[in-house]
Formats: sequence, structure tokens, C-alpha cells
Amino acid sequence: MERSLKRVKLRSEQISLRLFSCMVVIIFSILYISIPLIIHSYQDYIKTQQVLSEITSLRALVKTANKISRERAPANKLMSSTPDELQQHQKELKEFRLVVDQQIDEAITTLHQAGFNSIATALNSDLKTQLAQSRKVVDDYALIPPKQRNAAELDHAIVSMFAAWDKTREYLSALMLEAKSKDSKMSNYIISIVV
Repeated sequence: MERSLKRVKLRSEQISLRLFSCMVVIIFSILYISIPLIIHSYQDYIKTQQVLSEITSLRALVKTANKISRERAPANKLMSSTPDELQQHQKELKEFRLVVDQQIDEAITTLHQAGFNSIATALNSDLKTQLAQSRKVVDDYALIPPKQRNAAELDHAIVSMFAAWDKTREYLSALMLEAKSKDSKMSNYIISIVV
């Protein structure tokens, strides 16, 4: 009986050892299969984060360009206003300029967070400078009495506002050049957003 118990115990230990060995093989097989998948998924996640960051930056720049473009409407209203309408149109333009300035600051923050520091710095210095100069030309023109205004000065004011908007196109192009996801599936969408 004692021998029988020893055999059963020995057999049980052998079965446990085989079972343990099989479990180890199964665990290593699962790890062998899953680790490359985990690594690939993580790399895809990093690429997706990069694309999201670039699209967010692009969106901020496009919104900035659109706001600057839309500033031309109240600027044109101001430049064509009569002395009676001047104060009202100045107030409207001033309020819209605050919205534009806020959008530029949001774009700068977004670009810094995404790592596009050179473009953010250019927005903060070059674009703001160009926009301030354009705004001064518009404001100076609006202060000229209506009878003394001429088409050349009006054209100069309008062109100066277009120059500010043109700056944003330069930054959009720079963003496209610096983008790391140019070769991704999203590149077509990014190009269509710019267009």
C-alpha cells in the first residue's frame, strides 16, 4: 500500500511538473505573440498622437488665418464710414480685433505645446508686427476726412490687410514642411484643410 501511495505521489508530481512545463510554454508563446503586437500598437499610438498634435496646430493656424481674413470686413466698414458712423465702426473693429488677438495667442500656445516653437515665435513677433502695421494703416486712413481720401490710400490700406493674411499662409506652409506625419494616411486630409 505504501508503494502504491509513493507511485501515486510520484505520478502526481510528474503530472504537476509536466503541467507546469506546459503552462510555461503556453505563457512564453503568448508573450512571444503579444509583445510585438503591443510594441506595434504603442508605435501606432505615438504616430496618432503626433498626427493629432499636428492637426490641432493646423486647425489653430487655419482659424487664425480666417479670423484675420474676417477682420477685413469691419476694417472696410470703418474705412468707408462717414463721420457720423466713425465711432460705431471703430468700436466694432476694436471688438473684433480683440477676438483676432485672442485667436493668435491661442494659436501660439497650441503651437508651443505641439513643438512648433519656431512658428509660434514667428506668430508672436512677425505676424503681430505685420498686423499692427496693417491696422495702423487702416486706422490712419479712417481718420482722413472723407473729402480728402483717395483711391491709392484706400488700396494701400486694403493691401496691407491682405499682407497680414498672407503671413499666415507662410506659417501654414512652414507647418506642413515641419510636420512629421507627411507620409501618413492623414496627409491628404491635412493638404485639403490647407487648400
